[in-house]
This record gives sequence, C-alpha cells and structure tokens, in this order.
Amino acid sequence: MALRYLPFLRRNLLRNRRRSFLTLFSLAASIFLVVVLEGLLRHLDDMPRADGSEKRLIVRNAQNFKDPIPASFGGKIHQIPGVQGVCALFLYWGIYKDLKPEYFFPKMALDAERLRENYPETRIVDPETGAERPALFDQFVADRRGASAGINLYRKYGWKIGDRIVFRGMGLPDVEVTLRSCYDGPERSSFYFHRAYLEELMGNPGAVTFFNVICENAEDLPSVASSIDALFANSQAPTVTETEKAFQGQWVQMLGNVRFLLRAIGLACGFAMLCVSANTLAMTARERASEIAVMKTLGFTPGKVLTLLLSEVAVLCAIASAIGSGGAVAMFLFPGPWHDMGGGFLLGMRIPPDLAIAALPLGIFVGWASALWPFLRVAHAPIASTIRRTG
Repeated sequence: MALRYLPFLRRNLLRNRRRSFLTLFSLAASIFLVVVLEGLLRHLDDMPRADGSEKRLIVRNAQNFKDPIPASFGGKIHQIPGVQGVCALFLYWGIYKDLKPEYFFPKMALDAERLRENYPETRIVDPETGAERPALFDQFVADRRGASAGINLYRKYGWKIGDRIVFRGMGLPDVEVTLRSCYDGPERSSFYFHRAYLEELMGNPGAVTFFNVICENAEDLPSVASSIDALFANSQAPTVTETEKAFQGQWVQMLGNVRFLLRAIGLACGFAMLCVSANTLAMTARERASEIAVMKTLGFTPGKVLTLLLSEVAVLCAIASAIGSGGAVAMFLFPGPWHDMGGGFLLGMRIPPDLAIAALPLGIFVGWASALWPFLRVAHAPIASTIRRTG
C-alpha cells in the first residue's frame, strides 16, 4: 500500500531542487559535526594506544604534573622486579620560530639510548622516502647535540637531516640541536633531544618531568606501579605511577573542561539544524496549502495528509543523516592531518558504528520536531478558507 505513494514522495522532494539540496547538505553538515564531536568525547574517554603501550607506565610527581622529580629515582625504579627498562624525560617548553599554534609540537629531552627500547613500535626512517634507516638512530645517540623528530614535522617544516634547529626557552635555556634521526610510527609529531645536553645548559639540576617505564609483561603493571609509589612515598617528591592512557588524560584536563565545550558546540549544531529545517518546512507548508486542500477535497483525511508530509521529511532527513554520519566515519578511517592535531590526541580515533547508526533517528527526530506544527496546522485547516486565502 505504501509503495504506491513513492512517486508522490519523490516528486515532492524534487519539486524545488535547490531548496531540497541546500536543506539536505545543511542538515548533513550539522549531523557530521555532532557525530564527530560525540566521537571525540568517546575517544577522550577511551583513547587507544599503540602496540607495546600496554606494557608501559608513566611515573610523575604526585603533587603536580609540572613539578619535577629527581633523576636519581630512575636507577631505583630499574631495580624493581618486573621492570624491563626506564627512560627519563624532561618536557621542554620552548618556542620554535614564533609563538603561534602552527609552530607548536611536543619537545622532550630524554635518555637517547633508551628511546628505541621503550618505544619499540617506532621505526627509524629516511624523512624523504619513508624507508627504514636504522643507522640514523646511531648518529642521533652519538651526537650529544643531536635530535630525532617525527616524520610529520620533517614534512610540515621542510626539514632535512643535518639541519640545525633553535628553540627559545620559556623559563629554560635556549637550545640549539642538529637533526640526526627521523622516526615513524603511530605517533609522528614529537621532537626529542639529549637530556644530558639540556642538563648541562641548566646547570645539572638532576631533575626530570617523568619516567617512562616499560615492564616485562603487561600483567606486571599493577604490582610495579604499587612498588614504585611505595618506594618514594616518604621522599621529597612522592610519585604517582599510571598507565599511558591515564597519563594522556592529564593533558586533556590541562586544556580545561573540554567535555563541556564539546557538548555545548554539539548542542549549538543541533539547534542550528532545528532552525534550518523549521524555516524550510514552514515555507514548504505555506506553499503547499492549496495543494493539501485539494487532496482533502479528493478524500484524503488529515491524518493521511500528515503521514505523507512527515514521510517526505523522514526521507530527506534520513538521507542527510546518512551523508553526515557516513562522512564522519570515512574521515577517520584513513590517515589524515587531523589525526596529528592537538599533540596527538586524535591518534587512533575512529567513529563507533553505533554512534553513526544513532545519527539516523536523530536526524529524523529533528526533522519531525521541526515539521510537526506547521504541517499539523495545514493538514487540519478548513478546505474552504485555505483555498480562499491562497487563491
């Protein structure tokens, strides 16, 4: 029975092609933003990590993430049963070229010889071809003022092996290093140089921002974490030992109430979508008032008319939702520059299938909410007065 009305629905949807397509893509853009923002919220709650991260822990100061801890803690941590390796890192706050967002990337001084053991998922590559060149890592380790950078930084700034890079320290000494190595892997946008070199510039304070600890087995993480924190509980710098996922959550918190901001933007997109569809459907209802009056004259009940009108809205919104949610899913299926935004927070982000599917009824609900009142009025308006008013 419903199939015989399909030509009617198709003809009305394509009656004003320009309006229909503009409405379609406006709704699709809003759905796209809502799905991406909700997907980002889920991603921040459960950020996936690279292979090997399941065996790593981060040891930081219990009082404040920015407060340093003694570098001497590293040797004691290494002696704890279940620990395979320890790499000390110092987060360097420095300016490359200018204090602008496009020149920001994570910069860390570390124990260079420990880099590959603690981050086995990375590969040492030629920055121009992407082919593996393990010898570059040896050059980095051998040069006290050498540096290793992610391949994305090479491509973004046009760097080459052997280039000299200068950073102006923010409350720290200026640093001048030479690019000796390039790495590729799940994370490709960080910059590393020798901690011993920075220590010398700072006057050898013997302090680090955090330790990266790799364990022999993933099952050892809880016991190793407890042992580390118990060991330094009564020291001048008590520690907190957490997984990489929890540690990365600290960076998110430093950005402020991100969840509230994303929810607010999502609600604004939903409100804009409601306004666009309400305005369009109100104009459609006015333009088709006489046509609907004729349909009722031919025997269509107000309920049948309303059902047909809402069916048109449902089809239009379902198509828009499919385009918007499908675009969001496709965007994060393939590598792109958005994966390296925000210091790597989008690393491994995917739009969950259930979220994309939920966007379909959401779009239809918004369409029906926008259309119900104007269509209800025109469907139940008296035939005579409608024809007289539009005639």
